[in-house]
Amino acid sequence: MADGAAALLSLPDVDPGIRDAWLPRLISTDPDTAIVSGQWMTESQGGSDLSRSSTIGRPAADGSWRLTGEKWFCSAADAPMAVALARPDGAGRGSRVLAPFLVPRYAADSPLTGVSVAPDAPAPGVTVHRLKDKLGTWALPTAEIGLHDAYALPLGDPAVPGLGRAMTLVVVTRVHNASAAASGMRRGLAHALAYAQARQVAGGRLAESPLHRGTLGGLAVDAAGAFVLAGHAFALLGRVEVDADPAAAAELRVVAPLAKLATGRLAVASASEYVEAFGGAGYVEDTGVPWLLRDAQVLPIWEGTTNVLALDVLRAVTREDAGAPLLHRLAAAVDLARPLSAALADTLAEVTAELRATLTTVTADPTGVDVVAGARGLALRLAYALTTALLVEHAAWGDEQAEVAARLWARRRLRHEDVAAEAHRHLELLC
Repeated sequence: MADGAAALLSLPDVDPGIRDAWLPRLISTDPDTAIVSGQWMTESQGGSDLSRSSTIGRPAADGSWRLTGEKWFCSAADAPMAVALARPDGAGRGSRVLAPFLVPRYAADSPLTGVSVAPDAPAPGVTVHRLKDKLGTWALPTAEIGLHDAYALPLGDPAVPGLGRAMTLVVVTRVHNASAAASGMRRGLAHALAYAQARQVAGGRLAESPLHRGTLGGLAVDAAGAFVLAGHAFALLGRVEVDADPAAAAELRVVAPLAKLATGRLAVASASEYVEAFGGAGYVEDTGVPWLLRDAQVLPIWEGTTNVLALDVLRAVTREDAGAPLLHRLAAAVDLARPLSAALADTLAEVTAELRATLTTVTADPTGVDVVAGARGLALRLAYALTTALLVEHAAWGDEQAEVAARLWARRRLRHEDVAAEAHRHLELLC
């Protein structure tokens, strides 16, 4: 969220004075000055339906604003600042007119603070009603926060519809969500591998069981896929932020939601397997294993559930032709795959042709019942095909692990085949 807030503050239409006051603190590596940021967007009556947001922003005489409303799911509630969405007074209905604001969390950063107020007290007008009792991510405090004429700074011109500006932050946080998913999968795999090396079953080590090795190998393939998908999203984000690359921006428009939704679901499925890999010990809190599953469950939810993101993908491919760069990458990967494996190249070619036809049909009737009902399946199919292409690209560089992972991923995720036997044989290479 801090990275996303920094990206938002870096936009050219943000007032330089606001940027200069807050951006250096967000990007600082000095622990005495560095801060993080929270997000105060969700409201109880709206959730992901931002059009129902009721927090109102009103301008003050000094150029700052005052926000009034109730925010229901405030992530990183202890952060010194937050980015909040509010509806400028008189702006009308809908979500596009919402504007992002920077809200100082503590009294030290609010000009409205009285002389007798402690600097670490809540900023005037900011009330923490309660912390959420969540399934997981207990280390990250999430709160219900009330705003009553709270001091806020506009991030861009509030008179200009600001949801697009806010999406600058959301894209970054979605990419970080994918990174967290891929990282958590690798961590869980490392735990499971270490346990299998030590656990004795039926006269031998669990790590020597072909059955268990096949299970771990499949998890390693999923971890490899999640890693390249998250990494590709970050590579595109870098080209957008550093080079202002329009081609990268067009591809990122669809890759960010695809990476987030696919890795989030993979992370939960993998975490469940990691808990099971420890047997009874995986279900006992003092081993530290259960939190892998609890914390993974937020990944398909935060910053858009799978269905919300699938609809976002549907909008991108039907309104913005965002499927074109994906199809181009898939077609190029078919040629790269041919020298590696004829079966892999044929699978990728077949799926590419299938997706091209599907996207043509979807674009012709984007609001049709069948199209909308199938949006999740289409998004996952696109994500899995893209992951295959990315693994092929890595394999073409001479990466032997990526070549094996590409073949097994394509068989498992595109052809729905059981790859346990081959995963068992290649476990050491995959891990």
